[in-house]
Amino acid sequence: MHFLLVVFVWVLLILFAMLMLRLGVWLRNGFSGFRKFYIPASVIAGGLGWILIGLLKGIEGFVLGETIWVQRLSAPLSDWPGWLIAFVFAGLLLSSRESRSLRRSFSRVGREGIMVWVIVLGQTAVGLLVTGFVIQPFFDVPNSFGMLIETGFAGGHGTAAAMGQVFKHQSIGLDGGRDLGVVVATIGLVYGLATGMIWVNLGVRRGWLKTKGAMEIKVDSALNVSSSDATADSPDSSLPSKISATSKHPPVNPKLQLLNRPKSLLVCLAGLLVALLVGMAIQNSIIEFSRWWESLGHLEGHAIANEPAPEVADALSFLPVDNLSDQTRSSGQGAAAGQLIHTQPAARVKDEELTSGKGWVDARSELEQRLGLAAVVGSFPLFIFTLFGGWLVSRGLRILGKATVIEADLIQQITGIAMDVLVFAAIASLRLETVATFFGPLALLLFAGFVWTGFCLLYLSRHLLPSEHWFELGLMNYGMSTGTTATGFVLLRLVDPKLETGAAEDYALAAPLSSPFIGGGMLTIGLPLLVLEKLPISLVCSVLMMVVLGLAIFGWIWNRRVGWVES
Repeated sequence: MHFLLVVFVWVLLILFAMLMLRLGVWLRNGFSGFRKFYIPASVIAGGLGWILIGLLKGIEGFVLGETIWVQRLSAPLSDWPGWLIAFVFAGLLLSSRESRSLRRSFSRVGREGIMVWVIVLGQTAVGLLVTGFVIQPFFDVPNSFGMLIETGFAGGHGTAAAMGQVFKHQSIGLDGGRDLGVVVATIGLVYGLATGMIWVNLGVRRGWLKTKGAMEIKVDSALNVSSSDATADSPDSSLPSKISATSKHPPVNPKLQLLNRPKSLLVCLAGLLVALLVGMAIQNSIIEFSRWWESLGHLEGHAIANEPAPEVADALSFLPVDNLSDQTRSSGQGAAAGQLIHTQPAARVKDEELTSGKGWVDARSELEQRLGLAAVVGSFPLFIFTLFGGWLVSRGLRILGKATVIEADLIQQITGIAMDVLVFAAIASLRLETVATFFGPLALLLFAGFVWTGFCLLYLSRHLLPSEHWFELGLMNYGMSTGTTATGFVLLRLVDPKLETGAAEDYALAAPLSSPFIGGGMLTIGLPLLVLEKLPISLVCSVLMMVVLGLAIFGWIWNRRVGWVES
């Protein structure tokens, strides 16, 4: 019975998604403003879905006094982007593509990895700088308050939940850290998508795109729901003639192509499914191997046990367990703000878990888990493994002499549909309830985060990323650094609908260089516990800014040298 209920909910959601996507196409064709500003049908559909879900919740809340049923029915939407991204990446290397030399691939991936470190470490440095020199003189907050930009923007809601255990440790005293992190993550999602549209329009008009005809792909996809712009050849197209003239994508009818080639369609779908399963098998195998390796005693299993490893225990031994931070002990100002976000020494420590030491165990456990081999490997997102799964399937077909059974144009159309649904689900599942919570010093912190991410996209990306697709790859990083990878995909989909630039591949291949460490990795967890409440915030800021500056200079020199060689 439960299985049938799950199937019913999924069928209902799929029908809902298709209906909203078709409405998005209709609205986009009917209103020239959507075409003028390159707003795709899937984004319109996602907005419609979000509004409708919100209205249904309001009606249910008014009638029944609670919103349980609508919440349960719409909850699976939030899981769709992760799976759809993995599905899309499974097709990136499945079909035949222009081969790249190993040296060139390493160069592009390396520069992308440096860019991500600059963005995320810069978020931490900027957050701490604003906290120490602007916020703390007026508000009673701990040094770790500055980590909220990285926690919410680059880390997202999952990191916010994990960091909640860390923030409420006695040495930090940020009891509302989890809620604040969720607020920042939610605002980042909305901000990244909204401002990303502005940057896309700016990039089109400034000629920053590699695929000049990207914005003119026909509105119809295999299900008549593509998120791309109207065909440039269409008589009612509102695109500038300069851009339309450069289009390399003649109008086609992908719907007919798919329906007229059912056997090829089934083969391509089977190939994508096999690539997805191979990727999942690779991920699970590596994680299980790392757990087995830890169980042998090489790492003494401390990453997955309750007791800390000796080296971890030594590193953590200087942290106060029974005392609050110096900032907390000396606090007496800003009572209103303190009651919201900062634990006071005697009157406010009412949590039995904290006074009994369990709060420290929970916080320490978060750090230990991030230091374990299984956790490091497990931090790699699924789409990295499905990317290699697609490559393995492609190589296997080549060896068998069957490489031609996978048709690149059909793969592009199928993954295009998946990306349309991904965009819809990512927007429709946004949860903005927590935005209504208090802002307080968050306003300054958020503003600093907005300025930094914009600076990274519009200036640093041009000088650090590969020149052939710096803007496309910069948009992926912008979405990641303000919300999620799904947000980055929404923006990339606007300017590179067929993923022809290679930006998505470079992003995926560079992810292992950063995901275990920053944006929710071991450094994100370790800084508040080991450093921020023990050292002056000015010292930590100085070190981080020097590291960010050093990485930026190194990346700029690397990019310049590669540019000279290729020219």
